[in-house]
Formats: sequence, structure tokens, C-alpha cells
Amino acid sequence: MKYLIFLSLFFFHFDSFSISKKDCERLENNNSLHCSAKYWDKKALISRKGIILEYALLPENRLKGKIKNKSDLKRYVYVRWVLHDSNLSPIMSDAYTITVLKPGEESKIDFIFHEDVYDKETRVSEEQPLKTEGHFLRLRDFEVK
Repeated sequence: MKYLIFLSLFFFHFDSFSISKKDCERLENNNSLHCSAKYWDKKALISRKGIILEYALLPENRLKGKIKNKSDLKRYVYVRWVLHDSNLSPIMSDAYTITVLKPGEESKIDFIFHEDVYDKETRVSEEQPLKTEGHFLRLRDFEVK
């Protein structure tokens, strides 16, 4: 009986969703989903109109990266991401806006996806980290003007 319980716990533990580096590459190429750092160490790299966007999804829904202006013009940049859970269902969307990047200028991105929680007693809404950890990130909008 002991062995049966141990064996069932052993298989139950490994029943969770696991993904390989090859799966991450396939998701990125086919679905524009970038895997979190717990699956691979690659940073997403996208370029548009001389703007280079580089980012990675870290544990606890933290997004870190940078935006560089390699063009000779001032550029307005607007970026929006969608965070997905392990079942590829969207959890939430968040945006990061930079008004103007001068030629050669670089801006760092560092934020945590959060939700607004309303407290009925104090009638105050405050930001709190998400309870669900995201596993995938999709770049929804990347506007450069």
C-alpha cells in the first residue's frame, strides 16, 4: 500500500504542463507567444522603423527589457502586451508608453503585471500583483510614429 501511494504521488507530481525549448520556438514562430524565463533564457527581439524592442518575461509576472532608437528621427513608441497562463488563455493586457525617443536614445522597461483591487470598506482601489503567474507573453501592439 505504501508503494502504491508513493507511486501515485510520484506520477501526480509530474502530471503538470511541461514545455521544451523547441515548443517555445514553435509558439513564438506560429502564435507570436514568447515563453517566460522559466522555460528558456531567450529575449524577444523586434525591430520596426529603426526602433529595436527587446524584452523577457521573468518570474512573478515581471517584464524587463529595453527600447532603442537606432533611427535618425525622434520616435513615439507605444507597446502593449497580453499575458497568458499555462493553458494559453489570456490573463490580462498591459501597456507601456514612451512619448518620444530621440535618435540614439534608449529606454529601459521594468514593470510587473498587476490588477486593480477595490476595497468596499475603504472605497479605495489599489494595485496588487496578479495571483496567477503568466507563462507566455504576446506582443499585441507595437506602434512607432
